[in-house]
Amino acid sequence: MFNFEKRHTTPEEIIKRKIKESYQKREERKAKKEPTKERTEEEKIEDIVGGTNEVYRKIKEQVGYNFETEFMIGNAERAMEIMYDGMKERKISEIKIGNLEKVLNEFVKTGVEKRYSASELGFIISFLAKKSVEEYVKKEKQKGKELKDINVVDVKLPTKGLKEPLHFLGYKIPEKLRLIIDSNAGNSVGEKNRGGQIIVNGNVRNGTGLKMEKGMIIVKGNAGGGTGEGMKGGKILIKGDCGERTGSEMMGGELDVVGKAEEFFLSSTFVRNITKKFSPSAFSEENKGKITYMGRKIFENGKRIQSE
Repeated sequence: MFNFEKRHTTPEEIIKRKIKESYQKREERKAKKEPTKERTEEEKIEDIVGGTNEVYRKIKEQVGYNFETEFMIGNAERAMEIMYDGMKERKISEIKIGNLEKVLNEFVKTGVEKRYSASELGFIISFLAKKSVEEYVKKEKQKGKELKDINVVDVKLPTKGLKEPLHFLGYKIPEKLRLIIDSNAGNSVGEKNRGGQIIVNGNVRNGTGLKMEKGMIIVKGNAGGGTGEGMKGGKILIKGDCGERTGSEMMGGELDVVGKAEEFFLSSTFVRNITKKFSPSAFSEENKGKITYMGRKIFENGKRIQSE
């Protein structure tokens, strides 16, 4: 039989419809089981977490869309748009900003049980944090407050003990959000940072601060390759060592590496560190930022001050 739907709709359109149907059925079941009453904050948290898990599971089962493929090929924007299209229906604004940490911590716990990948779970956490804080800032401004007078929202993530560190934590993190990660983190911490603060009390992998615009990232351990790659503003402080491509294609901002920045080269039989340096592109005239290395300022506003 000819499948008209498959022929004339895109995977994204099918996913959007499935998300909406899933949400509607969930609300119908809830309405039949219990009379209308004011829900507690704990119940709202359970609803957000449970509803998101259900939406994700149904997309996997009914559509078979492979989100992990989108992450692996670097198409994070499209993956986020597809995965979270239905989150508008999840009524994120019902969660008080004071409960945001509880919601995200619940995702860390249940996400592992639901077998999310490290990329998917990190993205869900970052999305909910971003949207919640943006909503909070919007409401505070409506009350007449200026941005500088709005309190920072602190969120601590209990990542210690996870088999694999979460990726994309702090993706597009907004102003007035401070994300504190109590252990190690994966790739792309603070990617495209838009003004928030991230503190990692451990090590990170590759792409920390990738293309960040402003804000602050502090890593108390070591960082992998591509730290500060393509960054335009803000500040990154790495208290340990960095891997290859440190500062690659950097355009602005401040990059402070307390430990060693190392380039690695692959031989036919083994990986051997043959030199310690930043990526050459970090010292381009196009880079209007500042680089501090092992306590010494070595580059600023397109000019090399000292050799690394």
